[in-house]
Amino acid sequence: MKKTLEYSVWIAIVAVIAIITYQWRWFTPLSINNIVAVESTTTPQQSATSSTHKPSWSVELATNTLTISENSQYSLPLNIYGIAVDDIEFRSSSIEGIRLARDNKNIIISVDKVNFSTATLTLIFQSNHIRQAKQLTLINETSAKVSEASTAFKLLDNDYEMASLSGTLSFDRLTFIESEIDDVIAYHFNPDQPSQQPLRFMRMNLRDSDDQIVASTYTDEFGYYNFSILATKDHYQLEVLSQMITQDNHQNSTLTQVINTGSAYPERTNQQGVYFVRSQPQQLFPGNNEYDMHLTTGWHFTLREFEPQYSYAQPFAILDTLAKGFSYLSQQDIAVTPDNTSLTVHWSQDPQITKTSTGSYSSKNNRIYISGTNALDTQQRPISTISEWNEHTILHEFGHYYMQQIVGRDDSQAGHHTAFGFGSLTLAFSEGVASALAKTVLQNWHDKRVSFDADKKRFVINTQAIIHQAIKTEQRRLKSTDGELYQRPSFDYSPFIEQTISYFILSIIDPNAPYSVRTSQLFDVIGFKGFHQSMLNIANKPALTTIYSLAHQLKQDHPHQRITIDDLGQQLDLLFEDQWGNSQLPLESHIIGINQRLLSEHVQYPFYLPLSLDKPNDISFNGALQSISNMRPGTLRYLRFNAPHNGVIEIIIPDVIEDGIRHQFSFNIMSSGQQIASSRNYEEQQFQALAFKVSQDNSYIIRIFNEAYRDKKRNNDRVITTQVSAYYRR
Repeated sequence: MKKTLEYSVWIAIVAVIAIITYQWRWFTPLSINNIVAVESTTTPQQSATSSTHKPSWSVELATNTLTISENSQYSLPLNIYGIAVDDIEFRSSSIEGIRLARDNKNIIISVDKVNFSTATLTLIFQSNHIRQAKQLTLINETSAKVSEASTAFKLLDNDYEMASLSGTLSFDRLTFIESEIDDVIAYHFNPDQPSQQPLRFMRMNLRDSDDQIVASTYTDEFGYYNFSILATKDHYQLEVLSQMITQDNHQNSTLTQVINTGSAYPERTNQQGVYFVRSQPQQLFPGNNEYDMHLTTGWHFTLREFEPQYSYAQPFAILDTLAKGFSYLSQQDIAVTPDNTSLTVHWSQDPQITKTSTGSYSSKNNRIYISGTNALDTQQRPISTISEWNEHTILHEFGHYYMQQIVGRDDSQAGHHTAFGFGSLTLAFSEGVASALAKTVLQNWHDKRVSFDADKKRFVINTQAIIHQAIKTEQRRLKSTDGELYQRPSFDYSPFIEQTISYFILSIIDPNAPYSVRTSQLFDVIGFKGFHQSMLNIANKPALTTIYSLAHQLKQDHPHQRITIDDLGQQLDLLFEDQWGNSQLPLESHIIGINQRLLSEHVQYPFYLPLSLDKPNDISFNGALQSISNMRPGTLRYLRFNAPHNGVIEIIIPDVIEDGIRHQFSFNIMSSGQQIASSRNYEEQQFQALAFKVSQDNSYIIRIFNEAYRDKKRNNDRVITTQVSAYYRR
């Protein structure tokens, strides 16, 4: 009773304290600490990707040992878990006198002769990017006593005969005609003379007259396929799917597929949106059967147009281009990590699906988007679909996949941009890496852009040199985002421009780079392997991924090439002294604004402003630079902060009203390439703010964007300055 009374008294005391505290809250002035919530953040830790994963499906053999005799057939049952039997590809090692085929859930082993006592047969089962290998020991019955278990699988009723079907899968690749007028390259379609090429690594099915899949395989690097089945006098159809399996040198397989997200031409895709093409029914006879399958473009020679309903080769041409990318990485001994061994491409000829760009990559969804909408002439007839033939565009997006999924880091905020446009440091770097990889894989520095009209030439800008052989004051006429003409140098040397980054990287990774005297020397020592290793190294560094962080890492990884790398940078007006680009001098080629006025240097340089605590930090913006990209010089600024001790940092950036326009400054926090927190807009208090946890000695990058400059109509030639306040919470 006494304990109960004491307990009640304690409850009453706690309640009184809670009431007093609650009432006192109403008389306490509302502070910043009460307004800004603390973001729950943890500093990202780099972890190695494990190469061992529990498979989502499995296959087990009914026995691991089988006694055999000559001129006999055996049926080996399979126990399959977690997957449909039709989804599994089967292949095996080769043993003289032994032939194998799969019949539903059984492996049929046909023995012609036995010239061994024992032999081990490797059975390989694969679906998507998972591969399982099983070992089957074959024992010659003349050298061992036959047990009941070993003969249980012998086929006594031999109504079936082994039949093989083999051939080559090929497709028509659209070719281009190249011409040159006054040192300017022009391209146009040459659809009347396509190039017939093998279709590599492609998924193929064999269907019987009941439309059931009786076998599956993938073509090899030469487009060759081979099926072995127990054939009846039935008719069979070959089916090729827009699914591709590629392998690196580290036992990792990557599944790549092209799918249709539209509703047009449903007869060309299965329920998963995967494209398929089927052959005419073929009767198989015992023994060897041969059949070559060829996919055409659907080009009508007389009408001078593509007929989408007969355009079979297009999605497979996309996969073949990506196969070049994966093959190049394999040749360079680059490992595709097991967690990132799939890639999906969205492409459709559905006229209801329109995209503003010919290609893009989503790191969030790990998707490449290729525009397949038909261009129409004045009579609303389809002229052509060019994106699926533009290998530079496809491999450029593959370059973004490489950065995000294989390197594991890409700090670009992306958005609309052009190769010759001005973007942020990280946007230019990401695009430059992607372009350099595409040009290296294709062994062509010219970016082929063609007209929708198959018979019309399109001239392209291709840089003549990067060693200052051109006059930098040469002008070219370009349209601004408002459609007005303006001038800027013909050859740009700027860390904010994709082309500059691309030239620097090409001079290191491409042995055939025609524009730099340093190329052969750097390729022989560094090459793509060295570049890739440096990319992996900067993935763990605090600085944003820019040309400066890459060059700094390259010099660390290859100290004997420091002078050569610095010299190459100076040829591009770039100075590489640290990963932050602190030594970079202002450039003239990227600071032209409205009315030919220069963009103020202090809205760009230095690239990283130091964030000081407990005192205002001035930071300036200017939206005058013409660019299709929101993330352009003058509108996006970076602050750098190194935490002296653990705690919670609060950052506040007030709005600025200029000429009736409210400038709000959203920002986010980056730590080793990971965005760990984003600001919130406090409308009533008229500021953007964020409180986040920091760890001692860790570096943090604050990316700040002037929201008003998202609207191109609000571009002006005035510098907008605000003050950033930051402090530790007590």
